[in-house]
Amino acid sequence: MALLQAKDICLNFGSGDILDHVDLTLDPGEKVCLVGRNGEGKSSLMKILAGSLEADSGSVIADSGVEIAYLPQEVPDLKGRVLEVVLGGLGKGAELLQDYERLSVQVAEKADPELLARLQSVQEQIDILEAWDLQRRVETELRRLKLSALDTFEEMSGGMKRQVLMVRAIVSRPKVLILDEPTNHLDIA
Repeated sequence: MALLQAKDICLNFGSGDILDHVDLTLDPGEKVCLVGRNGEGKSSLMKILAGSLEADSGSVIADSGVEIAYLPQEVPDLKGRVLEVVLGGLGKGAELLQDYERLSVQVAEKADPELLARLQSVQEQIDILEAWDLQRRVETELRRLKLSALDTFEEMSGGMKRQVLMVRAIVSRPKVLILDEPTNHLDIA
């Protein structure tokens, strides 16, 4: 059973067809590399597969429950600490982890019974979603790339930002990982 299928995809930006009746099937375990000259539609096809661009015609069909992570070619204008940027793209469990961290700091500053009750509620929700594992994966990947969770994303070099975005894509453990020129702007080391 295919994880993701593109059927009869057409895209035109006014200067001619960028994608002309493209079909693509991604099966479990398959690794695919799109190769071609600049302006031939590689990035456009990846955006369509990821759901961030709509084709003029055709369809993209994903198997039920398939999660897709997309690392765009251009680094988006994100703000905040590295940990916030990574968790910001990881859904409900990540939101709860951020709430837990924020509430923990508040409780440490002031042992308010209402804050403690909210902290306990958030912890229970994290337990239900098993989001503690997500936090461990984020910390492991950040350490692996020698990135500090407390660094400010907007002050980082383009290569460091790219690494942070790769961590976000990888730790989500998607069934389909779409990387658009993943080595762009990476520092040599």
